[in-house]
Amino acid sequence: MKSINKFRNGTFYVTGIAFICYIVSSIILKLFNLQYRAWVNVFCIAVVCVCLLLGLVLSYISFNSIKKKLLLLIAFLLSLGFIWICRLPIVIFCEAIPHKDRVDTIDGRTFVGYEDDFWDRSIDYYEYKNFLVAGSKRFFSLYTVDENPDGSLAYYDMDGNRIYHLSDLHEYRYVDELKK
Repeated sequence: MKSINKFRNGTFYVTGIAFICYIVSSIILKLFNLQYRAWVNVFCIAVVCVCLLLGLVLSYISFNSIKKKLLLLIAFLLSLGFIWICRLPIVIFCEAIPHKDRVDTIDGRTFVGYEDDFWDRSIDYYEYKNFLVAGSKRFFSLYTVDENPDGSLAYYDMDGNRIYHLSDLHEYRYVDELKK
């Protein structure tokens, strides 16, 4: 039983340290106008959730008292009930967060695009840095992205005009960093 308690406590400690490191590193990245890419955020959140769930299961197993097990079970069922009652807002919130990113080369420049399919399909483009990090300043957005029969994408601006090159974008003309 002591080994389960040690493993449970270690799981909670590692989860807490990982979460704190993620938050602190995100703040440091913001200071340098950078951000984690979407897949890194989703991965970190998934790891923390899995570790917390593992810690709760280990807590349930390690409790000797029926009263403690019953209280933990009631708390778990109440949280499941809360999630079930609030499932629509949770789904809307999860769909509103861009969780899919893509690396596109447009006019010889590499960008990280965050797809948003919540209401209309759009892509917000940020500067590509590396496989973990992207710039935090949005350079431009392409709206109403359509997929052509050949698999390529057709991009449109906010006014519905087809975009063939970055110079066709109204936003692009005012972003000095892109003209270098």
